[in-house]
Amino acid sequence: MIAVHLSSQLKFWESLCAALDRADLLTDSRFDTRAKRIDRYFDLKGEFQRTVRSRSRHEWLARLTAFDVPHAPINTLDEVLGDAQVHALDSFASISLSPSVTLTVPRRPVWIDGSRADQPMSAAPALNQDGERVIATLGLTEDELARWRGCQVQKGSV
Repeated sequence: MIAVHLSSQLKFWESLCAALDRADLLTDSRFDTRAKRIDRYFDLKGEFQRTVRSRSRHEWLARLTAFDVPHAPINTLDEVLGDAQVHALDSFASISLSPSVTLTVPRRPVWIDGSRADQPMSAAPALNQDGERVIATLGLTEDELARWRGCQVQKGSV
C-alpha cells in the first residue's frame, strides 16, 4: 500500500495522473475539479486500483518520486521492525510477560535534547495484581475491605 497526499494544489493532481500514465483522468468530467474528485472519491479510487495493479509497489514508489507526488509507503509490521531508521532510533523494546513469552512494543517516540526520557518498560499488570495495595490506600474499614474482597471477579470466571 502507498499513501498519496493530494492537497488543493492542482500540480499534484496533474503529477499523479502523469505518474500513473492516466492523462485521461485530467479530462474526465467526473474528476475535473477538486470538489468532484472528493465527491466521487470511490469512483476515483476504483480507477487508481485498476491502474496500480499493473506494476509493483517498488516501481510505483519510484514513479511517484520522479513525478514529485507527495507519497509514502504504508509498511507492513515486518517492514517497520526491519527498517534501518527504526533500529537507529531504538524505536522498539522487548518486554517479558513470562519466562517463555516476550513482546516487542514501541518506545516513546519523543526525544528532547537528543535523548528519550524512557522509564523502564514492563508488561501491564495482571487483572487485580495490585488491587489489595490500591484498596489499602483508600482507608476502608475491615468490613468494607471484606465486602470488597467478596466482590472480586475470580480469574477465569465470567
